[in-house]
Amino acid sequence: MDPITIIIAEDDEASEEILSLFIDQLEEFIVLDTARSGDELVEKVMNRKPDLVFADINLPQMNGMEAVKKSLTFHSDLKVVFITGYDQYAVEAFEIAAVDYIVKPIEKFRVYQALEKVKKEIVYMRTTIESTSSMNKMDSRLSVKFKGIVSYISFEDIIFIEKNGKKSIIYTEFEQYETYENLSVIVKQLDERFFPCHRSYIINVDYISQIKPKNETYLVYFNKIDHYAHASKLKIKDLFSKINSSMET
Repeated sequence: MDPITIIIAEDDEASEEILSLFIDQLEEFIVLDTARSGDELVEKVMNRKPDLVFADINLPQMNGMEAVKKSLTFHSDLKVVFITGYDQYAVEAFEIAAVDYIVKPIEKFRVYQALEKVKKEIVYMRTTIESTSSMNKMDSRLSVKFKGIVSYISFEDIIFIEKNGKKSIIYTEFEQYETYENLSVIVKQLDERFFPCHRSYIINVDYISQIKPKNETYLVYFNKIDHYAHASKLKIKDLFSKINSSMET
């Protein structure tokens, strides 16, 4: 398995050095970079696309929670472990799908516990992607499992996919399918007509009928159904490029 790549976002130099020391002792993990502020974390996640971020919640400029939320809008399969001197943020941390939450002082066994959780999730994700993507490429169908039932959905029929709580909902013209698979796993099984326009949405650009700005996001409307998706500001330029490319082919 390829090493799991990490960015450490910590404004306290001593804490960052301790984390780096612990991680460097494990061959399956590599620290790509460090960040001293929330803004710097967002920039480095965008440029380096790590598998995992260790993020102090109390970062300057932009706190760790907000920096992670922003990073997830363009890197939806990012894994996160939060670090803080307080435990009152735990509920909010897990609401944004943090793998773990470490309260300072940083202890080696807690770091290794968190890394083991991350490793299990990433191994599962990579294995699932490899096995299902090879099958889907042969027949251009998405296979999804929910409550013991496996459904095979033609790419042609999928209009968009929405993350809703722990479930992903796949919208077609006449039916909706549910699965507990993450969008980051699903998107890698799909073909070039699909685009992850938001951390909670994957859309089929062939069905788009209209895009409207609304506050801090964009609303994407489709032919054949009344539902709409959201597109983030960080993804809208790439979305328009994707649409233009699909129209030229």
